[in-house]
Amino acid sequence: MDRQKTYVSYSPGVTPANEKHQLSARTYQGIPGICVSPAGRVFVLCYAGGTGEGPENFVPVWCSDDNGTTWTPPVCVVDPPENDVRAYDATPWIAPDGRLWLFWTQSRSLMVGNIFDGYAGVWCAVLENPDDDISRFRWSAPRRIADGIMMNKPIVQQDGTWSLPISVWSFHNDERQCPADPGIYGTKMFVSTDNGKTFTERSRFLLPEELRTYDEHSFVQCRDGSIRCIVRTKGGNYESWSYDGGCHWQDGKVSPIRGPNSRLFICTLKSGRQLLVNNVVPENENKQSFTREKMTAWLSDDDGKNWYGGLLIDGRTEVSYPDGQQAEDGSILSSELLNTDGTGHEALADFLAAQGVNAVWLHTVLRTLAKDPKYPEFGEGCENRIANLRKLVARCGKYGIRVFLYLNEPRAMESGFFEVNDERKAFKGAAEPEDAEAHRYDFATLKEKNADCAAWVTVPGTGID
Repeated sequence: MDRQKTYVSYSPGVTPANEKHQLSARTYQGIPGICVSPAGRVFVLCYAGGTGEGPENFVPVWCSDDNGTTWTPPVCVVDPPENDVRAYDATPWIAPDGRLWLFWTQSRSLMVGNIFDGYAGVWCAVLENPDDDISRFRWSAPRRIADGIMMNKPIVQQDGTWSLPISVWSFHNDERQCPADPGIYGTKMFVSTDNGKTFTERSRFLLPEELRTYDEHSFVQCRDGSIRCIVRTKGGNYESWSYDGGCHWQDGKVSPIRGPNSRLFICTLKSGRQLLVNNVVPENENKQSFTREKMTAWLSDDDGKNWYGGLLIDGRTEVSYPDGQQAEDGSILSSELLNTDGTGHEALADFLAAQGVNAVWLHTVLRTLAKDPKYPEFGEGCENRIANLRKLVARCGKYGIRVFLYLNEPRAMESGFFEVNDERKAFKGAAEPEDAEAHRYDFATLKEKNADCAAWVTVPGTGID
């Protein structure tokens, strides 16, 4: 597959925001990022759109000229025009020359939950004049740098090399659309030695497959020139070291910097100290922990060997994905994401109740909430989803808000689902002639008159009551 040809027409680059991108229309948001221009203008972003991680995602950008006290509406957005492409996992970065680089990821996605198609792609555009009047912003045309995802900021090595933490995950949603290609998997460093004119892959290293998840790795360079790479894994944070500018890496090992299976933020300050912003992780919760709480900042005077300070930034639960930057005046600004588990925050429930809302409808897909031994593809991770649904119901109930589920079943399935055995082939329907998307992605309906299908749609004991 020629990924450049496949994806290049799918990005309009950075465009003005419209009504679709305003706060009043938002029902979901994901991982945030922050940067500060040379004159002190603060930029923040996240990804939003739709009801979860899926094809409606876009990346809006806001500005503040008073250090975050007030914010503009979205000043621009990356919103792919194709209805099966999502924009997400973005990060803003101020280059040494003062220009703002906006990096984001694009991937094909058929529905909420299809987060990565096997290749994706890291894109960038440059804001030439981040301190000018917003109406005169000049953005460059979009460029696709590489396959993969990048959600943490580049570093500039001591020799001036820009180093980007890009990875290609080893799992994805659509084997047929993007066949597995182990040759591109890995935790990687892409570099530019010409201030962003060109980017090339310098190196990659592989962790044991049973540990790999969303890599979300970060680089930090020490005073002696060595580079530390910290990677999110299913077994807590792992790390690797390079002593030749990222050309080669030692074998990965468990990092002493603990993590709740989520991103952290680490950087070198102007003083030479290192700054770490991370969740506090209890001693017994390093492996596959999802307790994301107590966002805290630490400092190190010895290149990360020892940390001190422990400044509590946000003591709430459900805080994660920190980002940050030190401004020209020495102040440090950070951003974080509040609540990613789908259970909602009580402040929102309080606000809705005050507006007279007494019920909300949520769209979901039954096969993501219930298992069936006859169809092992169904129900993976349903225990977490149902637990989160119960939390949401309880929270809304405190404010007199009832939760209703909308399930439009049975749903179409990929053709491969029906090829498992003759029994499944017997209840394979056909895509409607006018349904171009179903034909494009080789989906087929389930025949509703089939007894198995009818039983599935009315299956009891989902745990939702």
